[in-house]
Amino acid sequence: MSISLDKPEYVHGRDGEWADLVRFVTAVDRGALLGVVFGRRRQGKTTLLEALCERSGGFIWQARQQSSSQNLAELEVAIGAWTGTTPRLTGWEQAIDFLLRLTRSDGSADPLPVVIDEVGYLLDADPAFASRLQAALSPGSIRQRPNPVRLILCGSAFGQMRKLIDSGSPLRGRSRLTLVVRPFGYREAADYWGVAANPDLAFRLHALVGGTPAHREYAGSTPKRGDLDGWVRNHVLSASSPLMHEGRTAVLDDSSLTDRSLYWSVLGAIAEGPALRSEITTRLDRPPTSLHHALEVLTEAGWITSAIDPRRSRGARYEIDEPLVRLHRLVIEPNDRRLSQRGNSAAVWLDAQQIVTSQIYGPHLERLTREWMLDHASAELAGGEIVACGPGSLGSRSRRLDLDVLAAARTSRGATRICAVAECKSGAERVGVDELNRLDHAVDLLDPTERVNAVRRIIVARSGFTTELGQLARRRNDVTLLDIAGLYS
Repeated sequence: MSISLDKPEYVHGRDGEWADLVRFVTAVDRGALLGVVFGRRRQGKTTLLEALCERSGGFIWQARQQSSSQNLAELEVAIGAWTGTTPRLTGWEQAIDFLLRLTRSDGSADPLPVVIDEVGYLLDADPAFASRLQAALSPGSIRQRPNPVRLILCGSAFGQMRKLIDSGSPLRGRSRLTLVVRPFGYREAADYWGVAANPDLAFRLHALVGGTPAHREYAGSTPKRGDLDGWVRNHVLSASSPLMHEGRTAVLDDSSLTDRSLYWSVLGAIAEGPALRSEITTRLDRPPTSLHHALEVLTEAGWITSAIDPRRSRGARYEIDEPLVRLHRLVIEPNDRRLSQRGNSAAVWLDAQQIVTSQIYGPHLERLTREWMLDHASAELAGGEIVACGPGSLGSRSRRLDLDVLAAARTSRGATRICAVAECKSGAERVGVDELNRLDHAVDLLDPTERVNAVRRIIVARSGFTTELGQLARRRNDVTLLDIAGLYS
């Protein structure tokens, strides 16, 4: 392809996603290829695809929440604006065929990206749309249309988009690209917000509003000189800020969540602390098996995630995957009446500090520690090439020892063994030798057959470590001490 496909500067990060898109749209196959891009709303999917079409000379059109005939009429206008000639489309079979026959205005045979954004609206209005695409993308149909069109379907409803290509779907096996656009990771989010030079601020900011790109736009500013408290009062807890209700609005906007009251209740129970399915059902006073579908839907939609003890295949612990939802459930919603009256944001934020420290910063540090171990840590610091990690319990039921993180690596023989135990401390006090003694005890409780010979002891502390612990760690070769700066570097 002669056109430059370098990522524009205004697209922050997303290097991996951009590379996947470029590989797809430049594939040399004859005929049309199908790609699917999806992710929660406000992750920058449209910006990414608009940039791709801008760089490649492609065509992009966004469906709207309206009737099928109204969308068809708007597609005609969009095609006319792009080609210079407005077609008369009598139905979606003809529209799909027309899109798959598009060519470049310069007559070149380079592959042509054609993007249908918010395709979920078309699927809602016309349940047969996927079957129409299946027929248009059959091998025989593609042979009749040798144009190298790269058709990309983009949507925001996780469940709906997965069903579009999963087993039983008409498009099963047709998609060459399946790209999920997720929130920025914690390090990328720090760079995006411009706070990477202040790791503790970056950690606290990410714990509150996460890595969704649109949240920075909604806030209208970033915390200045580390003044997170003032920023939260003015840009999150202010009744005039879009961020104040975004945690709830984003969930209720998800069309895959049909029973919104139930799903919102489940999110609230998880945010408050219960994590096992049995604990969640007890909190909501529901039968033990009643929430299986709700937890499955919320997981598939990306609102919650599950962490599993590497020593056990069952007993997943659920946690909120969008920090702003957790903040809304724990701080904003209980104080909605106070916050609706101007002048109370400072008092609400001050009253919430204990909840923020224990139920937001604490669980979030555990989450980032697992992400660090899986995605960023060297084998030396993490105790091995980590393949699984999650919270774990050791010992007997009567003398159980709960750990924030158990990590497992694969041995040279292919077996999975515990290679590290970790504790995370988000409080204001420096961590001392007692915490290392606790991890030593945890290693003693592990059966020799389920662990490596030299299990790593990892302590992650937001406020650092005592001099005594630092000196002791330096004398040992099985200890990693990690502060917030280390987590971000």
